[in-house]
Amino acid sequence: MICSSSLSVGKPDPRAFHEALSRLGLAADEVLMVGDSVENDVLGASAVGIRAVLLDRSGNQLELASTSVITSLSEVPPLLNL
Repeated sequence: MICSSSLSVGKPDPRAFHEALSRLGLAADEVLMVGDSVENDVLGASAVGIRAVLLDRSGNQLELASTSVITSLSEVPPLLNL
């Protein structure tokens, strides 16, 4: 897990996601981004080929058809395809 506050640039800058991948030693297709911002997290990650899920605890954005949306982190494990 990487927290954006530890990166040298902020999201949605592609360099932030590339830096996170480098730190993890993983390729984009090996990572799942879980975030609460469509623009910064979902679109930022998707722009560099990272699969992204929107965490919408309030359930206000469930209508986003092009994005997987969850309301709780307990929904993440099935998405990991382990």
